[in-house]
Amino acid sequence: MRRITFAFYFIFILRSLHLHWISSVDIYGVEDQSFVDVDIIFNENENEDEHQHITFDNLEDEHPGKRIHDEVICPSNHVFVQDKILPMNVTHANRYIPRVIHFFVKSKCLPHDVALNIKQWMALDNHAILLHDHNEITEYLSKERIDLPFIPKALHCAFQHETILDLARLVWLHDHGGISVDIDHIPGDGFANGTLLDPDAHGTTRHFLIDDHPYPRFIASEPKHFAIYGTLLLSIAMQYRQHVFNSTAYANYTDMRNEIYSHTVNYEFMGRDYKQVITTLRSKERTGISLAGRVNTKRTAGNFLLQTSLPDESLASTRLTIDKDVEKCVDLEDDSYDIDTDTLIDIIGGIPDNEMNNESCPDDQVFIRNTYIPNSFLETNRNIPKVVHMTSKSKCFTKPYAKNADLWRFEDYSFFLHDDAAVERLFHHSKWPEFPLLKELLPCLTSGAMKADYWRYLITWKFGGLYTDMDNAPGIMFKNGTIITDMVDAFFEVERSEVASQYFFAVSPHHPLAYFMMSATIERIIMMARELDRARQAAEITGPAAVKVAMMATIGNGYPAEGNYVGTSNRSVTVVGDKRTAKQGKYLIRQSIESFLDELKKMNMTHYKTRGESNGKADHSCQREMKNMAPQIELSRKLKLGNNN
Repeated sequence: MRRITFAFYFIFILRSLHLHWISSVDIYGVEDQSFVDVDIIFNENENEDEHQHITFDNLEDEHPGKRIHDEVICPSNHVFVQDKILPMNVTHANRYIPRVIHFFVKSKCLPHDVALNIKQWMALDNHAILLHDHNEITEYLSKERIDLPFIPKALHCAFQHETILDLARLVWLHDHGGISVDIDHIPGDGFANGTLLDPDAHGTTRHFLIDDHPYPRFIASEPKHFAIYGTLLLSIAMQYRQHVFNSTAYANYTDMRNEIYSHTVNYEFMGRDYKQVITTLRSKERTGISLAGRVNTKRTAGNFLLQTSLPDESLASTRLTIDKDVEKCVDLEDDSYDIDTDTLIDIIGGIPDNEMNNESCPDDQVFIRNTYIPNSFLETNRNIPKVVHMTSKSKCFTKPYAKNADLWRFEDYSFFLHDDAAVERLFHHSKWPEFPLLKELLPCLTSGAMKADYWRYLITWKFGGLYTDMDNAPGIMFKNGTIITDMVDAFFEVERSEVASQYFFAVSPHHPLAYFMMSATIERIIMMARELDRARQAAEITGPAAVKVAMMATIGNGYPAEGNYVGTSNRSVTVVGDKRTAKQGKYLIRQSIESFLDELKKMNMTHYKTRGESNGKADHSCQREMKNMAPQIELSRKLKLGNNN
C-alpha cells in the first residue's frame, strides 16, 4: 500500500498501471472557497472484491445536508463524492431560486463515470452541490411534520426508485428550494452557468422552472412554490400505479412521470412569450401566486443539458430502494378476507339494540334501522360478506325510499345504512396509511355525490360487502343476492354505457379492485377537480370514470363484457349482463322511486345531476383549495398538539 495525494484528473494515468483506485471530486471550502486536498489510498491488490479506503479533511458546516466523515469505505471502481458547500450569501443572493443543486442517490460512493458527471456540476460558479443518500432521505422524509403530514405515509408507500426519487426531490425543493437534475445529465452551454435562472433584462424574476423535455430532467423552484406543491401532491396520488397489473392497458407510475411534472404548469398556469428562451407562465387566477416558467431548450444558446451514456450497472448503483425489512403500506396479496366487525359496528353507530333510535323524523318520513346478523360475517368459506351498505344524509326516509330500502334486507344479510355521521367516522377512524392523501382531500369533496363515491370505495375496501345506491332496487335476475355465490370475489353489472357499474357492486375485503377504485379517485380529484363550484363533476371524477380506470388497472379492461376475469394478485372479478339487460333492469332497477327528485327534496337532498347546483366554493382547483387550507390545518394541528402536551 502507498499513500499519495494527487489532483483528480491525474488518477487516470495511474489506472493505466492496473492499480485499483478511488478518488474524491474537488471540494470547496466554506470560508475561502479554496480546493481541499484529500488523501487517496491505492491498493495494488488485484482482488476486485476488496473494498477501497479513503480519508479526507473535515469541513465545518451547519448545512443539514452535510455529512462529515473521518473514514469512508467504497467498493472497487467507486469514489466517495463530498458535498460542495457554499455560504448562503452566495447561493441565495439576488434571486428566489437558490443556487443549490440536489442529487438523490443510494450512496455517496458513486461509480467513476457518475462521479465525473457530478464533477461537471461542481465546476459551476457560485453553486452548492448536495448529495442526499438513502439514509439521509429516509431520515428526513420519515419525520412527523405539521405542514405536510402525509409525507411519512407517502414514503412508506413508495417502493420503486422513481417514486422514492420524486418524493425526495419534490419535498426537498418544497422545503428548501434549489435545483434537481437527473444524475445522467450534465450542464450544456445553454445552461449558462445557471444565470438563466437569474432575473432577465426586463426584471422578470424566476420562481419555478422546468424544461420542455418529456419527463423534465430539470426542475428548479423557490421554497414552497405552488407548482412544486401541486407536483408533489400528484406524485403521491399516483404512487398506487406501482401496483398496476397490466401496464399496456393502464400506465404505471414510471410512464406517468411526464404528466406528473407538467400537470400543474399545464392546468394552473397559462403561457406567455413563446418565442423567448423561457416561457413565462402566469397564474390563471391572478391570486398573487408567483410566476412559473418553462425553458424552451431549442432556443437556448447551445444545449441546455447534455445526457451522458452511463452503463446500466452505474445507474443501478445509484437507484433508491426500500429496506428489505420495511413492510409496504398495502398488501394486495392479502387474501385472508378478515373483517374487523367491532370497528364496523362502531362506525355505523352501534348495534341495533344500542342504536340512536329516538331521532325525530318528520311526520311523513320513516326512521331506517340497521340489521346486524353476526353470521353474515362468519361464513369461513365465503369471500364477500353478506352485508349491504347504503348511504344517505340521514336515517329519515320518505315512505317510498323506506319501502325500497326494505327490498335489500335479504335473508341472512346484514343491512347497514350509513348516515353523514357514520361517513365521517369512517374517514377519521384510521390514519389510512395505504392512502396518504385521503384525509387531505376531504375539503375538495364539494358535493354529496363526490363524498358518497369516496365513502363507498373506502367502506368496501376495508370491510367488503355489497354497495347499492339508495334508489336502486334488485332485479329479478339478482335473485335476492343469491347470484353472488361463496366463491365470487368481486361482482359488477355492465352499465348502459358498457362500463362496470358504480351505482352497485360487491367486493371482498381488501380486494385490489377496491384499492384501485379508491386510489384512482384520489388521483382524479387532484388532476381534474379544477372548478370546485361545479358539483356535477362527480360522474367524471369520482364516479363511473374512476371505476373504469380501476378496472383497467386490475384486469386490463375498462369495458369488461360479461364473464370472469383474473387480475392483480390473482384475484377474480365477475361481470354480469350487458347494456341491454342494464336498460331492462334485469339485475338492478335504477331510479326505481317514482318522482325521485321530489322525494329527495323532502329528505333535504339533491341529485348530482341537478342543474345549477352551487355549493358556494370558489372556482379553483383541489390543489389550490388544499394550499389555501394548509395554514388553517397547520394551526389546528399545532393547537391540538399543544393541548395534548
